[in-house]
Amino acid sequence: MNFRKLLMLKKRVVLLLSICFACCSLHAQVSELNKYIYVLIPEKFDFQSAPNQYNINTLLKLHLQKEGFEAYMSDEDLPIEMSRSKCNYLNVQFKRSGFLNLKTQFSLVDCSKQVLYTSPEGSTKTKDMFLAYRESIQLAFDNFKNVGYKFSGNKSVEVEQTDKTSAVNIEERQLVEKDSSDKELFFFSQPIANGFQVVDSKPQVIMRLFHTTAKNIFIGVKGDTHGVLFQKNGQWFFEFYENGKLISEKINIRF
Repeated sequence: MNFRKLLMLKKRVVLLLSICFACCSLHAQVSELNKYIYVLIPEKFDFQSAPNQYNINTLLKLHLQKEGFEAYMSDEDLPIEMSRSKCNYLNVQFKRSGFLNLKTQFSLVDCSKQVLYTSPEGSTKTKDMFLAYRESIQLAFDNFKNVGYKFSGNKSVEVEQTDKTSAVNIEERQLVEKDSSDKELFFFSQPIANGFQVVDSKPQVIMRLFHTTAKNIFIGVKGDTHGVLFQKNGQWFFEFYENGKLISEKINIRF
């Protein structure tokens, strides 16, 4: 065997070993990731001037829930399991960069600050910041389905009971809102690029809705207010932050 063939063989062996090492590392990371069901998202990252600015935090929460996690904002009531120990959940780190292009990337980090997953960068040239973050975060999540995440642990009975109690309390609050709303007042949707505009009977545009990757969940823009419109139990709710407080508003919309 001449020197050139020996060198090529050596390169192939090194390449195969590198691939095997990468696969083993990825498998180990996925195994660790599968141990967690809870994820905590800060209500405000360091670069944001206000909680949930540009809907970044809400978008992260929605995407993580779509991937099978139980995601919570830091200002929400947390399950007992999360309150007991910081090691019972993962934290979300989020980076954004770029001048002409907005680039975003998120990581899932455990309590020992070990990074269990870092997404590819999502990049967009869209100038509107609300739409730009929506597009770039969606692109950052596109690869996550290939990770093969599946929760492998068990949640305690106590936590499940707490979740059920919370669900009942939320439902009671929504029923009160439903009873206090005007059941005769309906708004109508009209298709626009990337979503819908919502009009009243005049007709006057009161809100614009933009598609997300999740069914029956829209990014909503109502005047200067930005939030999320979603459907629950056949009813539509518009949730947004006002003076640092989360507001849930029931809206009757016909699509």
